[in-house]
Amino acid sequence: MSSSAADRLDVIYTSWKDAFDRRADDLKEAVSGEQAKAIVANVSNLEETYLAAAKQALDATGPAVEAAYTQAVATKQAVENAYAQSVALEQRISAVGKLVGDVANLAASAHHSAAT
Repeated sequence: MSSSAADRLDVIYTSWKDAFDRRADDLKEAVSGEQAKAIVANVSNLEETYLAAAKQALDATGPAVEAAYTQAVATKQAVENAYAQSVALEQRISAVGKLVGDVANLAASAHHSAAT
């Protein structure tokens, strides 16, 4: 199954939206300034990626794009699982941080591939 531009944008959007919605609770749980900064940075980076992706046509195709999409979806599911299992905040921050990288890679892959 191939992903569409809408599928790609949706995984980026919902990654940001979920992180944004969880931000306040995560910040209440933070025990250090470093954790609070990481939470805010993850949300900001996901928002930045989403806003940039929304302006781009993420309609490139190919194995690299599909691999990036599959990885982003898997990482997003890992984040969902971490929250569902109420793992430690530090692990959730790390999982969302990995998601930041994976959705940025998806956006870059789908956009740059279109330019080549």
